[in-house]
Amino acid sequence: MNLIKGVEFMQKSVFLSSICCFIAAVLAANDRPDIEKLLQLGRVDEALALCSQRQGYAAAWSWPLLGNYFFLAADPERALECYQKGVPCRNQALAWCMAADRCRERGDTAGARERYGRAAEVYETLLRDNRCLWNREWNWERLEARRHWAELGGQSVQPENSEKLGQLLDRAEAYCERLQTSLLSYFCEEEVTETTDFSLKIAEALQLFDTRAGAYMHAEDHKMRRIFLYDYQLVSKEGAVSEKRRLLLKNGQVAALENSKLQVAHYRLDKMIYAPIDLFGSGQRQVYEYRLLEEKRDESGPLILVEAVPIVFPTANMPFGRAWLRENGRVERIELNMKSILGYETILAAAHRAKLEPAIAIVSVFGKEFKGIGFPTAICLRDAYLDEAGRELLVSQVDIAYRNYRFFVVEMRVKQLSVK
Repeated sequence: MNLIKGVEFMQKSVFLSSICCFIAAVLAANDRPDIEKLLQLGRVDEALALCSQRQGYAAAWSWPLLGNYFFLAADPERALECYQKGVPCRNQALAWCMAADRCRERGDTAGARERYGRAAEVYETLLRDNRCLWNREWNWERLEARRHWAELGGQSVQPENSEKLGQLLDRAEAYCERLQTSLLSYFCEEEVTETTDFSLKIAEALQLFDTRAGAYMHAEDHKMRRIFLYDYQLVSKEGAVSEKRRLLLKNGQVAALENSKLQVAHYRLDKMIYAPIDLFGSGQRQVYEYRLLEEKRDESGPLILVEAVPIVFPTANMPFGRAWLRENGRVERIELNMKSILGYETILAAAHRAKLEPAIAIVSVFGKEFKGIGFPTAICLRDAYLDEAGRELLVSQVDIAYRNYRFFVVEMRVKQLSVK
C-alpha cells in the first residue's frame, strides 16, 4: 500500500501512508547576505531599495526577509506590504493574525474577520504551493485562524455540488471497504524504466543514484537509463496479503532472479492496489477536507476530480493531494502533493540554492478494472524543476507499467460471525 521514494543521502521518501515535514525558513543562499546585513545594520531604506530593484526569483525570496524585519518589530501592516510581494511564508499568516487581533481590540469586527480570513488563506497556500514550506506543527494556527474567522461571521461558500460530493465520498468509502475486504490473487508484468539527466547540476546535488553500474549511459546527453522487467504476484490468503517479484530482464538481458526486490534506485512499491484506502477509506472524512474540483469524460465515462487536504495531522506522516474518481466511487488516479514526500524540505532547499522551483509529480493510475476493482496500470515519479524563466528541467523520472494481468481470485471475503 506504500509508495516510497528515498534518497540515502537525504532520507527522501514518498508514499501514501507515510508523509510529512519540518524545516526552518529556507531562502536562496545568494540572496540572503546583503539584505540581512543591511537590516542588521538598521539600514532599512537601503534594504527596501535593494528589494525593489530585484526581479523574478531574487525578488520573490528577498521581500519575505524585509517582511520578517517589520513583523519582529511588531509592525504587521508594514510587514504585510512586503510579504505580499514575495513567496508566502508562515510569518505572513501570523502577521495577518496579529493585524486581526488589533482590529478586534478596537472593535473593528469586519476588519478582524477579513484579516483572519487572509491568514487562513496563507496557511492553505503553504500546504498547496510547491514553493512553500509546511510544518504540521503549524496546523493548530491554521485551524485557529479559521475558527476566529467563523466566530466573526465568516462563512464558507458552500458549493452547489456539496451534496453530490458527499454522495461520491460515500461511494468511494464503500469501494475502499470492498477493496480492503476482497480476496485478491493475481500475476502481472511490471516494467520499470528509470532515467536520470546528469547534465543538470541539481541531479548531482540530490545524489539521485548511488552508482551508475548496470545502466545504459548515453554519453551524448549524459542520461542514464535502467530498465527492469518483473513477474509480479500478489496473493491474499488467510487474512494476510503478500507480494513477490521475479526479475525476468535487466536492461534487456535475461536475469531469472527469484524473490527479487524492486531494483529501482531509491524507490519501493508496497501493495499499491490498496493506495486509495489511505485517502477515502472508512474514518478518513474525519481527517480530510474534500473539494470537488472538476468533471470530465473519457471513453469509459465520467471522471470527477476531488482534492483531499488534511484537516488535522494525527501523525507526522500524512498523504494528501488529488484523485480522479469514477461515479461509482472507484479511484482511477491519485496525484500526491509534493509535501507527501518525507524530507521534502531538503529537496526544496537544494532547489532554492540552484534558484529552481520544484515541480515534482507523484502519480498512480488504476486503469485496469476487473470485477469492480481498479488495478494499477502505471506509476510515474518525476523529479522536475522550473528555472527562473519557467522552463521545466526534468532531472529524473521513473515510469512503471503493469500489464498482462492473470487473475486467480478476486472475490469478497466472507466474514465469520461468532454466536454466543
